[in-house]
Amino acid sequence: MVRVSTGARIHFGFLNLSLARSRLYGGLGVGLDEPQVVVTAEPAADVRCRHPAAREYAEQAVELLGVRGADVVVERTLPRHAGLGSGTQLALAVLRAVAAANGREADVRRLAPEMGRGGRSGVGVATFEDGG
Repeated sequence: MVRVSTGARIHFGFLNLSLARSRLYGGLGVGLDEPQVVVTAEPAADVRCRHPAAREYAEQAVELLGVRGADVVVERTLPRHAGLGSGTQLALAVLRAVAAANGREADVRRLAPEMGRGGRSGVGVATFEDGG
């Protein structure tokens, strides 16, 4: 069994990094050790998960990674819509857990946009990978 844990993040705001008309976003934020997302996964013939959002992320991960499946359990999660990055942290924890359970490594920065994450500032993706 593989266990992935990640802390929350606090986002301080977006920055427009473009000098042209179109927007190129960036942002400032900080990663927190607590509260945490904790996800476990084991290889499986298909996707198994009782947590609705995590199941959707696991299905995306299986498709992106080209693996058969995983049995994913969410042990701890962040409160939704509280400004702690719950969606990104859960999505990336599931991605990494599904990959590791199937003997793969996930290129989080490359795959995050394909999972609908990191499209604005990248703070959540950066704090997932590097802390903060």
